[in-house]
Amino acid sequence: MEATKRRHRSVCCVVLSTAALASIAWAGVAAAARTKAPRAVASVPAVMTMEDAPTREDRVQIAARIGLIPEHLAAAGVTASGATACMTALDLHLQQNLPALKQAMTRRSEMAAATQALGRAVASGRHDEVQAFQTALAAERLAVSQEQAALQAAFAAATEGLSLSSRTALATIATNRDGGLPVQYAVVSRSERDLVALRDALSAQRIAERLGSSPSAAHAAVVTEANANSAVAAASAGLNDLTAVHLAWNAIVFP
Repeated sequence: MEATKRRHRSVCCVVLSTAALASIAWAGVAAAARTKAPRAVASVPAVMTMEDAPTREDRVQIAARIGLIPEHLAAAGVTASGATACMTALDLHLQQNLPALKQAMTRRSEMAAATQALGRAVASGRHDEVQAFQTALAAERLAVSQEQAALQAAFAAATEGLSLSSRTALATIATNRDGGLPVQYAVVSRSERDLVALRDALSAQRIAERLGSSPSAAHAAVVTEANANSAVAAASAGLNDLTAVHLAWNAIVFP
């Protein structure tokens, strides 16, 4: 009985670990963005067919995956001309590497689905599937690594002409983008406690504005302190150019 419990605990731990693989993949892209990484060498198709050519949907999907959307670019201090150069470089990279990138993304998705299905089977008592589950988990880790490398290459190609500060800001924003804060606050990494405090303070501020009242002194102090951060101030200033950046981005993504 004790051996069975240990086996169940082991399986559950491995099943939970699969949920972290996608975030690990993005963490690798973000880390690579903080340095002037050499551009990855990828195989170029001998002949580019119409099926291989990137569509609008491809450009939107990949740009979102690697954090190169207008709001992020503007907050990172990228100008309209910089956005044009950035997205043009991404489009060129996709023209040369889209089939391999799509294959890596599809493979990762398929391996994740297979691992989850086998994990559920093992967790339900199908111990005859343990070996298959472990094999699938190893395959998924490899697929995540390959997808990460492909996304890193796309990001590096697109942002090669940007400053180090802009690349760093883009990576930080991408890392923090699920924190539920306006993009200008995502340029700063915060503890969970500080993140919740700022999120609550901003929410209280919005409610007070709708009611025509003032937020509490405590909430106002949290927001004032966050706005005083130099990185946040720079991101807020960059967002003043969002309309121009958005137009430049659209011109390349939706030609």
